[in-house]
Amino acid sequence: MLRKHKVPILTLDEHWHRLFTEEDKTERLKKLEMEVNQFLKKRGKANTDLTDVKKVKARLMQNIMENMEGTDGESERMREKRMNKSQKLIKEANDKIARLEYEVEELPDKLAEANTELLVESVMLCYNRINKNKEEIDEMAEKSAVCVPTMMPYITAFFMPRTKGDRPDVIPDGCVNFAFLGQFADTPRDTVFTTEYSVRTAMEAVYGLLGVDRGVPEVWGSVYDIRELLDSSVKLMDGKSPLEIELPAPLNALKKPLLHFVKGTVIEKVLRDHDILKEGML
Repeated sequence: MLRKHKVPILTLDEHWHRLFTEEDKTERLKKLEMEVNQFLKKRGKANTDLTDVKKVKARLMQNIMENMEGTDGESERMREKRMNKSQKLIKEANDKIARLEYEVEELPDKLAEANTELLVESVMLCYNRINKNKEEIDEMAEKSAVCVPTMMPYITAFFMPRTKGDRPDVIPDGCVNFAFLGQFADTPRDTVFTTEYSVRTAMEAVYGLLGVDRGVPEVWGSVYDIRELLDSSVKLMDGKSPLEIELPAPLNALKKPLLHFVKGTVIEKVLRDHDILKEGML
């Protein structure tokens, strides 16, 4: 079935090389890899040699054409001798071209066959590795993994006041083989009760314990963003603007004069964009 499809040359594919370290390769896999590389070299050499021989033949044919015309003072015998030598070389070139063309025609099939055998052997090794890993996972799950059942906290526990140290760091100081994940581990600045919080603690744990050279995405600093604070103030009041609150008479009278100073400025635009400043307030 594989022979009906064009399979890329595995030894030229970086993804194939990533599958196996030198220690992982069996003797048969190494042998098949060597065969594929040898056929690649032979194919490249045959194509190069064929091109070179054809060029030599073309030069010899040109020499024959020039010798047929002859030169002044040159004897017929000398001209005939050069012609015979060129014809002999052309015959040798023709023989070599025929042999090289045969190789160029046959080598792709031999290369494809060796590559297919390498593919089959690679697939078998991968399946063996998967089966072995499954056995190791089952053994580890039975003998190594420890899961201690605990009680789930109340939902209000997310929102209880807390200080630094109430919850463990994702990777406590000195730990090299375990970490705390989820809503009750402590990661700076982020807000609990979100999927992002759980994902962030997992990323911190994996990157930190495995030494992955990749940064955990920054927590968005919405607490310092005036636009978010303005949006929040409107949402807290069920869509009403804080400017719609009735203040004591003296303070209420100051609203319009104060708003007059922001008219036509960037502040006016920000207030309008976030529904603090509405039509008719100026």
